[in-house]
Amino acid sequence: MRNKITFNDFISTFKDSLIITTSDIKKVFRAISPDSTHLWNKKGYLTRVGKGIYFNSYFFKDQLNEQALFLIANKAYSPSYVSLESALNYYGLIPEAVANITSVTTRKTNTINYDLGEFIYKSIKPSLMFGFNLISYNNFTYKIATVEKALVDFLYLNPSINNINSFHELRINQPVFKEIIDQKTLLEITKRFQTKSLTVRVLNFLQFINDDKSR
Repeated sequence: MRNKITFNDFISTFKDSLIITTSDIKKVFRAISPDSTHLWNKKGYLTRVGKGIYFNSYFFKDQLNEQALFLIANKAYSPSYVSLESALNYYGLIPEAVANITSVTTRKTNTINYDLGEFIYKSIKPSLMFGFNLISYNNFTYKIATVEKALVDFLYLNPSINNINSFHELRINQPVFKEIIDQKTLLEITKRFQTKSLTVRVLNFLQFINDDKSR
């Protein structure tokens, strides 16, 4: 380990790291001053995205796209995975672009606001922390819900969506839904939540989707 650190030392060590944490730094540099990361953040070399978590703006600023934000969301509040509106938009099920990144977590519900935008986390029980894929991106990996799990997460955390009017307001792309959603898998995931009211709403939602008159 080294006791002193300059920005050249730092960026040479972490040039391939899109996300850099304080613990990562301390594995290499024993006595880094918080003033250093604060200064580099102020200069725009690093962008703070959570407590002790930074985006490597110096090397990756031009690669700050949706997938990079998903990775940042995973890292900023862990354990978590991207789900809800962000995942539904990612899969093309809802038409509107999502202004923030939405995730689920086993920790308490939280919203993180830093320079890169707003990251929203909704709490679920540890037993419901399943149903996500690991997606490779630029030598990194982020977690995002499967399309079926994203929808069940969304309905579970939004119990007011429970009738035809509220289903209409979601503006779900029904042709895309029928193409990419495995309805058997959707029901199997719903069953694992062990919530009767959710099961009823999912069944009603499927009836709404499968009814051509609902378009």
